Amino acid sequence: MFTEPKKKLILISSTIDFPETFLYKIVSKLNSNFETHLLTNINKNKINNLKNIIKISHIPFSRKINIFNDFLCLILFCFKFLLLGKEKNIISMTPKGALYGTLSKLLSPKSKRVHIFTGQVWSNYKGIKRLFFINIDKLTIKFSDTVFFDSRSQINYLRNNNFKICNAKLISQGSIKGVDTNIFKYNFSNKIKYKKLFKLKKNSSVLMYIGRLNYDKGITDLIDVFRQLKKANKNLYLFLIGKDEMNISDKINGLDYQTFSSIHLLNYRDDIYNYLNFADILCLPSKREGFGSVVIEASSIGIPVIGGNIYGTRDCLINNFNGLRYKLHSKLDFKIKLNKLLIDKNFRQRLGINGRNFVSKKFREDTVISNFYDQLLNSFK
Repeated sequence: MFTEPKKKLILISSTIDFPETFLYKIVSKLNSNFETHLLTNINKNKINNLKNIIKISHIPFSRKINIFNDFLCLILFCFKFLLLGKEKNIISMTPKGALYGTLSKLLSPKSKRVHIFTGQVWSNYKGIKRLFFINIDKLTIKFSDTVFFDSRSQINYLRNNNFKICNAKLISQGSIKGVDTNIFKYNFSNKIKYKKLFKLKKNSSVLMYIGRLNYDKGITDLIDVFRQLKKANKNLYLFLIGKDEMNISDKINGLDYQTFSSIHLLNYRDDIYNYLNFADILCLPSKREGFGSVVIEASSIGIPVIGGNIYGTRDCLINNFNGLRYKLHSKLDFKIKLNKLLIDKNFRQRLGINGRNFVSKKFREDTVISNFYDQLLNSFK
C-alpha cells in the first residue's frame, strides 16, 4: 500500500543546546509526523541525544558577530537548506537562528515558518545597538507565519514597545516545556546525601543559581550580596551551576577567604533536581529573562525564589506567593529581601508550598507539551 512521504520539518538553531534542553520531547513527537532536520552548531563536547531521532547538519554558527565565520555559515546554510527541497515547514529559535529563519522564508516563500521567542536580547541595550536588535525582531515577526512566546509578559512587553503583532501565540499557559513534577519534587534523603557530599552542616543555608554565567544574568550582583550576608552568617553557602561565559572564577579567586571558600562553582548538571533539592533559596538575579524555566523547576520542588523585577518572569515568579522580587539594579533591595528569606523559615516554607501547587496546576510537563504539539501542528496546516 502506497504511503505519502512525510513532509520535511527544518529546525534552525544557532546552538544545539537550546533544542536539546527545551525541545527534545516536542521534537520527538513531531518526528512521527515529519521528516525532521536540524541545522545547528553541534557541541562536540556533549552527547547530543537528538542525533538518535532526527537528522542533524553541522553549521559552525557563533553566538557573537564574526564577519568571516558568519559569511562561511551563510554559504553553508543556503547550500544545505536548498538541498532539502522547495516546500517545507520551518521552526527557528535563538537570536541568530531568527536571522537564518528569516532567510529561509525568503529562500522558500511557500514554506510555513514558525519562530519561538524566549526573550529579547535588546531589552537592556541602548542607542543604535538596541535599535538594531529591535529591527531584527521586527523582521522575524514579519517573515513568520506564527510566532510563539513562552510567557504572556513577553507579548505585552513587545506591544508596549510599539511592535505590531497579529501572529502571536502563547505556548500553552506559558513555559516552553513545563516541569516533570514526578522528578522535580522534594526528597529529604537526597537533601541529606548532597549536603554530606559537599561537607555542609545540617543547619547550613544554601543559595543556588542555575543557568549560564554571564553579566546579563546578574552574577556579579549575586556574589556581592552573598559576600555581605556571609559576614553575619558563617553557615551560608552559594552554588553557581552552569557554563562560565565570563571567567567568573577569576572574580571568585580574588575574594576574601571566608567568601571564596563558601562558593561552589560547578559546570552544568543534567540532574539539577538533585541540586535544587538541597537548596534553601533559588536566586535569579538576571537583568533579562524570557520566562525563567528554573523558577518553576525550583517551585515544583518547594524552593522559594528571589529575582529581579523583570518582565520575563512575571508569569512564574509571583511576589510574596512563590518568592520575592527586588528592585532591578538595587543590590540593597536584593540584600534586604534575600535576608528576609534566610531568617524566616516559616515564610520560606509557605512560599515553597504555594510554588508546588502553582506548578502542578499550570505547568505540568505533559500538559504543556501536548498543548504545544497541537499548536504547532495547527500552525503548519
